[in-house]
Amino acid sequence: WTAEDLKDKLYYLPTEAHGHGWMDGGVWRAIEEGRVTTPEPFRQRPSLGSRLLVQQNFKGSLGALASELSSWQEEPRLKAAKLLRVFLVCMEDYVASCLERLLPALCHAGCSEDAQITRAVLDASRTLSWYTDPGLSLQILGPRLSPEFDRTKRASAARVLAAVVRGSAEAGTIAGHEAEVAAMVADNGLDSTGDTALKRAAVEVCEAAVLAIAGGEGDDAIAARDGLVGSLVLLTGGREPFAPAAEVLKTVLGALPAQSRAPALASSLLGLCAGRTLAEGALPPETHAGAVCGALDLALGGLQAGLSREEVLARGEE
Repeated sequence: WTAEDLKDKLYYLPTEAHGHGWMDGGVWRAIEEGRVTTPEPFRQRPSLGSRLLVQQNFKGSLGALASELSSWQEEPRLKAAKLLRVFLVCMEDYVASCLERLLPALCHAGCSEDAQITRAVLDASRTLSWYTDPGLSLQILGPRLSPEFDRTKRASAARVLAAVVRGSAEAGTIAGHEAEVAAMVADNGLDSTGDTALKRAAVEVCEAAVLAIAGGEGDDAIAARDGLVGSLVLLTGGREPFAPAAEVLKTVLGALPAQSRAPALASSLLGLCAGRTLAEGALPPETHAGAVCGALDLALGGLQAGLSREEVLARGEE
């Protein structure tokens, strides 16, 4: 690219529009303000020429990249996920046209017990969400959380969803989608599963969405928060609390103003009992009404007494 080729973009458009389409620049503002770290190996936004080069040639390599992400061999998966993340920083909002190929491939790549691969896949998923509409990502990921898929694939899709929520929150685009995330957890039974890996993934989704809501006080934000707290209650359980969920539940409730904790818990319990007819067996035995009440008592008691995590869990075993 020469200066003449790029003259119109350089001189007549703001920097947010220097590329294909129009980027709102939210994530780069967050980076400049220190709220998000610059993605390695970059130290700043790639030059316009670099971005245009990748944007105009990426689709030619998309098929091969998606194939490598779905490879049965772990080394190609790892390299493909790392390479994709670099490409995404250059692609910016132009990557939106590739979501239907990339998200399923990332979910497939995440079906690995290798920690490096999982980390690379989630880094790429988070970066992808910086430049895309979270609503589109939720539409693509939602069906993959269904019980029609096996537990490993559902857990991978849930982890990718959590990364998408975190990235969208960093870019400032998740607002208005929190209730949809809460519904995805509840409607697909992620909060009533007995599978440990799927439970952990569901906890990650709930935590990411609750943190994204932050101090939101609108009716929609409060309803979404209550739904997510309810899911965390179910994931925590009763007599034998699921430690990751108990820790997140305690953190989430502790972050609320003191006067809001009890109402949030009460609202969540009422929502669980009214919305999911427990007596009809909508939930498995380990998450029946007694377990729900036990989890609420566990969380509220720990918060009021200022107990440590170990003490909170010990109380739940009594």
